[in-house]
Amino acid sequence: MRLPNLIVMVALGISTLAVACSGSDSGGSAVGEDDLTSGLGTGTYVVDSPPLFGGYYTSRLTLSAGKKFEAEMVSNGETTLIAGSYDLLPARPNNPQSPVLSDKPTLYLSGNSGNVTFELDKLPDGGLKLYHSARSVSFTVKKDPSWQPAPTNAKVISCTGPAVNARITLDQAQGKRGTLTITRKASAGGRSDPPNATVSILEVAGSEVPGYVYFEGSKGEQDYYVNMNQDDFERGTGPIKLHLQWAQGGEQFDVGTTCAFTR
Repeated sequence: MRLPNLIVMVALGISTLAVACSGSDSGGSAVGEDDLTSGLGTGTYVVDSPPLFGGYYTSRLTLSAGKKFEAEMVSNGETTLIAGSYDLLPARPNNPQSPVLSDKPTLYLSGNSGNVTFELDKLPDGGLKLYHSARSVSFTVKKDPSWQPAPTNAKVISCTGPAVNARITLDQAQGKRGTLTITRKASAGGRSDPPNATVSILEVAGSEVPGYVYFEGSKGEQDYYVNMNQDDFERGTGPIKLHLQWAQGGEQFDVGTTCAFTR
């Protein structure tokens, strides 16, 4: 899948899962094995202290049951939404060659727009100190029990085509996240026709063409791409010119459809 600009940078700059890290800024109290057993629980963390000298960070991290997450990543003033599943990996024995005095657990965020990792300390007030770039960059987040997402006015777009029909329902994260459903017709059968699929899709930042809105999703070996004119998308009624593509095995195909908002 094509990665948005922010996530490409994250993938290049994150601290690795290997323990041989270098750098300073290793304050805080490490998470113990008992904390890891219970995980981080559920709820929303919001940024308390962003990085002092720039760098990307998460302004909001929501952890849900089933190890699901949604996060708003900030870089150079641009906010990108990522969502998916997470794991909390335990600290490992210290590398004697590393100047870092103690190793830390790693929060591994696996999203459908790329993966992000942060080493962490659990702070006495229940907040977290998160590290990346070999611990040379850090920021803190705190639990916010009162946080509620802004209401989402669902947008539904129905598309018909000679080989498949498609339905796009954007009903989460203020219209930035939702579901793409593809239904094949009896006439489908060409190698460019996508399979039946229900795919989670997410708006991606860093679009290739200004003035367009891009959504992406993956299921198995298939990737799906949806883009449309931002003015048409914000209008939310009537016909909409929508470009739908899918990819598999290194090949990408256009899906011809005619689309309109249904509500």
